[in-house]
Amino acid sequence: MQAGAGRAALAPLGWDEYRDHEMAALGADHLPARVLRADRGGGLVQTADGARSAHGAGLATGDWVAVRDGVVRAVLARRTVLARRAAARVGDRQV
Repeated sequence: MQAGAGRAALAPLGWDEYRDHEMAALGADHLPARVLRADRGGGLVQTADGARSAHGAGLATGDWVAVRDGVVRAVLARRTVLARRAAARVGDRQV
């Protein structure tokens, strides 16, 4: 996928030039995607071509990720986060 085409299709989800630079550093063989639903061991991600399942740990809904062969290879840096205090654990937060 061309960077411009991916940006245009994902722009309504928040894709921007900053994310283009992050993806470029990972290589052209990764697809940019937004996590729509996070489950144990993976989730549902939205790519420029549509929604698909992807395997990966540590995902949170709203994350931008790099996907290759149905596996999340990288989670891009979070710029914002909605977190709460984790139950029964002082100082821990839950994303």
